[in-house]
Amino acid sequence: MNKFRELSTGKLLYGKYVIEKVLGIGGFGITYYARHTALNRHYAVKEFFINGFCVRSTQSKDVHLQGLTEEEYDRFREKFVEEARTLAKLDHENIVKVIDMFEENNTSYIVMPFVEGVTLNQTVRQRGRLDYETAVNYMAQLAEAIGYIHERNILHRDISPDNVIITPQNKAVLIDFGSAREFIHDKTQSHTAILKKGYAPLEQYSVTGRKGAYSDIYSLGAVFYFILTGQKPMEATERTMENMPELGTLLSNIPGDVNRTVMKAMSLAPENRHQNIREFMDDMLGTKPSKPVKTAPKKKKNRKRTVLVLLSVFGFLLAGGGGLLLFLQHKKSLETESDLKTYLELAGQAGKYCEDGEEYYDTAMKICEKAASYEIKYAHTGDENKFSLKMAEEQQKLKFKIDSLFSVYREAAITGINAWNDTKEEIERDIAVRYGNKALNLKKDSDLEKRLKEMNNNIKN
Repeated sequence: MNKFRELSTGKLLYGKYVIEKVLGIGGFGITYYARHTALNRHYAVKEFFINGFCVRSTQSKDVHLQGLTEEEYDRFREKFVEEARTLAKLDHENIVKVIDMFEENNTSYIVMPFVEGVTLNQTVRQRGRLDYETAVNYMAQLAEAIGYIHERNILHRDISPDNVIITPQNKAVLIDFGSAREFIHDKTQSHTAILKKGYAPLEQYSVTGRKGAYSDIYSLGAVFYFILTGQKPMEATERTMENMPELGTLLSNIPGDVNRTVMKAMSLAPENRHQNIREFMDDMLGTKPSKPVKTAPKKKKNRKRTVLVLLSVFGFLLAGGGGLLLFLQHKKSLETESDLKTYLELAGQAGKYCEDGEEYYDTAMKICEKAASYEIKYAHTGDENKFSLKMAEEQQKLKFKIDSLFSVYREAAITGINAWNDTKEEIERDIAVRYGNKALNLKKDSDLEKRLKEMNNNIKN
């Protein structure tokens, strides 16, 4: 059977929506650009479709399941429907509205007005970083929209430049509420992990954990950072190891208050951020400036190197004359050049493996260790400057990165295992396995291996 995901162009839904193209595909849905046959107007139609667990055949429009039971599928589908009903009650000019909902093809659909325009991400890519006045205008609109849903106990959880449409009238419209969830401010809750790199706060790397308005505020600050600088913010996990450049260091003409507001909103610790949208907007507009957040200085890395003291007594050189001395000096020079060539090759390999991703970090670490050994060998010699790529430092940075990522992934895996034990939902098991494998790929952990094995044994039994 030829399997595929999205419905093809020309397919008719609910007897009145003709699909013209796909607008986007996410983890829990496919959004289509569709024309209403009677009204001759275009709408965005979102289909409930769990990527990786749902398939179609070319002979049918119906959704079929793989690796998911009917009971589990119906439970997630009901959540999709409930969220659509909640969003249908929202009425804000900067939030896309749900206007219709129907069931067909063994799944559910929600219909929203098609918002003409381009995403905020596309706007910045096309025009470059935005001027301060334009950026503040868009952020004020977004903040009003987020404040509106927070008052109704809804977290968006996926605020990013790709989920904001800028219309020809310069209106900023927040779209894609597929990740939105109800919340109780600052309480520990179980939400599926949403990881929009660069825009997700650290607490969203965990399935359970404290969630609140400050979680969306981090994402708002990250969007503000992006549109002012034109640069994607560092991922939250990376920021646990190294400092992200502040606006003031990237932009010479940015007001200091703006730098303070953005960096406060993007504080890694939730308690250091603005606690609600009103605080964020007051700070952004300068009506009630808050004190800048003092960040703890990064611990200085131990750069102490082992000094090799070579005390060789060449008494025979005195007797053998200068010829032998020249020969040995030439031999030493050849050895140094050979070591330098090897050192540079190792440094290049280590960098390449680091760029290739987490699964290659272990290999990169071993190569870094080899390269660093040459730095030690030639420390405090006349050739020290030749070995100046600071591989010992890179090795230490990589170790910090591995340790930090391991902690985050391990926590997510353990949370997923606990959630699966409580709910037996397939999606929780999938999270546990995915992040468990990520953690174990970085470091060995017998306790985590044991927990994953016990979970898998319980499934088989």
